[in-house]
Amino acid sequence: MVDKKMYVTEEEGKALSFPYDWRQTWHHPFEMNRVVNEAQTIKSFVADGDERQMGLEILKLLLDYTFATRDQLVRLLSIKGLDNGDRLDTLLQKYQDRRLINKFAISAFEMDYIPDDAFVVYCLDHGSRHILSHMYRDDVAVTWKSTNAVRGPELVAKYLATNEFYLSLLAAKTQSLAYFEPTVNFTIRSRDIRVSAIFRIMNGATPCDFVLEVVRASDIPTNWRRKTNEQFAPFLLDKFWNRYFQIEPIFIFLAENLQQAEELAEIYYLRTENNNFRVTTDSELCSGIDKAKFYKYEPNGPEKLVASSAKIFQKD
Repeated sequence: MVDKKMYVTEEEGKALSFPYDWRQTWHHPFEMNRVVNEAQTIKSFVADGDERQMGLEILKLLLDYTFATRDQLVRLLSIKGLDNGDRLDTLLQKYQDRRLINKFAISAFEMDYIPDDAFVVYCLDHGSRHILSHMYRDDVAVTWKSTNAVRGPELVAKYLATNEFYLSLLAAKTQSLAYFEPTVNFTIRSRDIRVSAIFRIMNGATPCDFVLEVVRASDIPTNWRRKTNEQFAPFLLDKFWNRYFQIEPIFIFLAENLQQAEELAEIYYLRTENNNFRVTTDSELCSGIDKAKFYKYEPNGPEKLVASSAKIFQKD
């Protein structure tokens, strides 16, 4: 029997904070020779009838956001008006058998199987490349590789938190969310900056641009100080942002808790002297982004973080 302390349980995984020296235990290996030919893969997918649109939305999300939990997939389908999750488990099992998706647990060492109570994360498998190239983006068969899904727990946590923010935002701003693009690179001189996402909300006819950065416990303080000094500071102070935005975007930082939020806000403000950002936490998102508190950093106030209204995130 596997020691429960040696893998992340379903309950523990809800915190989206994992031991960063652990690894992925896969449901099955990524094997190209187990994938059927392109025509047969597409034919089987199309033949699924009313499940086809559900499946396509799942595969598109996994392509764009790399990882998702079952709960996130349930919410995606609900937002899209496709299903309440009743058929999801059967569909996920079918897609695993067809090598359209894979799944993994996070464990201290590679286990022989995924325990029933483990925290499970889904990703694409080779077979989905054909479907997505045919029905979504024509470059997927070339650009997607199984190595895209082989990531350390630190990045898994960040990708899942980005997905969490996106789904909460999509549920509230279905009509006015112009776009949400995860994992974006900016260039400053010869250096690249990678942020968790950029997105735009239309406030009437006025576009409001945002940069999302997910920050986890392992980032603070060392990695966060380095990223702020070497990347965010020149991006703002030297105005490299105007290569990508017409108006300076608002930065949103997603922290695990308020203690981390205050520490990252202080580091960021002291280096950039820029207060055009807000901080929120994982727990705030749990009740929906329209109800979440977004904190403004007040360097001279009795409290460093002051909850501010976020009318832009109210439901359409």
